[in-house]
Amino acid sequence: MWWVSAALATTYGGGDWGGADLFLVQGDTAEGVFTNVGRFVVLPGVTVPVASSLDVEAASVEIHGTLDATGGGYAAGEQGWPAHDGTGPAGGIGAEGRPPHAGGGGNGGAGGAGAAGGNCGAGYAGGPEVGDPWIALEGSGGGANYRRGGDGGAVLRLVGDDVLVGLTGVLRADGQAGGIGGFSAYDGGGGGGGAGGGIELVGTTSVHVVGTLSAVGGEGAQGYSYYGCAAGGGGGGGGGRIVVSGPFTGDTSRWSAAGGVGGPTYHGAGLGQTGGAGTIWLEDGLAATDPVVSLSGTCPGEVALDVTGASSFARLEVWRGGGAGGAALPSGACSGTASGLSAPVLVATLQADANGELSVSRTLAAQACGLSVVVVDAWTCGVSNVEVVP
Repeated sequence: MWWVSAALATTYGGGDWGGADLFLVQGDTAEGVFTNVGRFVVLPGVTVPVASSLDVEAASVEIHGTLDATGGGYAAGEQGWPAHDGTGPAGGIGAEGRPPHAGGGGNGGAGGAGAAGGNCGAGYAGGPEVGDPWIALEGSGGGANYRRGGDGGAVLRLVGDDVLVGLTGVLRADGQAGGIGGFSAYDGGGGGGGAGGGIELVGTTSVHVVGTLSAVGGEGAQGYSYYGCAAGGGGGGGGGRIVVSGPFTGDTSRWSAAGGVGGPTYHGAGLGQTGGAGTIWLEDGLAATDPVVSLSGTCPGEVALDVTGASSFARLEVWRGGGAGGAALPSGACSGTASGLSAPVLVATLQADANGELSVSRTLAAQACGLSVVVVDAWTCGVSNVEVVP
């Protein structure tokens, strides 16, 4: 097996690797489409800038350092007269050189609007939500005032038989922050943040993630003044999309596709609107095992709920009903799934540990005694056995 690495900083631009391994070291950059890679590895302590989207198809993928595609997506609106909208399918609206505050770019979530307050006029709109939750897209750019908006995040797509993001591994496809407003004519309003980009992990055999996945929108910028009027902040960029496909294990607690925070106020002119949250999509990848539930204790009083057999770190929905039945879940991640209950009602959302287990106790009132309970693994839509509150 070959080993292809760089003793000195190297820019990798994609291509067919003919089965060779690619180990990225400090100082390397990478972008483009890489096919037929053996092992694709980012070593611990290494940060690899990604200037535009990166698409890797390899036998195996190991991320122990950082791939950083912040601002590698659609460009922001350029500053100046007239200022421009952000580029991309959901670019934030630019302020056209006038004092109001520019909007953030959109992607998995809509971009936030510029601040509505202040005596400089209403802010401009952010870009809309675009695309589908299961498709990773580049983030659109934020709108500009006399200061530039923020660029959107790029796409990091990593495909392999086995995909690993280790504890020190970071995949980042955030939007950039907008440019801060100025104090002279027509440049008071803050620029809009760029939208978060996309992260897509596809593993035919396994996807194991215990590191960080981030497709967060860029912050809207602070506004300042315009000939005696106070200008507010630019809108935050919308969150991006995280898509994971394949048999998944790991920890989702360090994943985020949040919208960017709106720009701060200046002399009470108002905050820019925070961008809308993006999406996290676990596609077909989890073994559809049903959790096992047991209840113990005495109602009314303290009753213990014990769950085993759920997915690692799964979100667990606890549903109650008046008895056994075939009613579908009316809401939540697994809406439409047969619940095993009559008239199911969601009563709690909890999280399993790394082993797919959970133990909690609650003090229950008399009206809960005798009710039927199931637990749903929101990652797999597996439904537990029906237990009756003792």
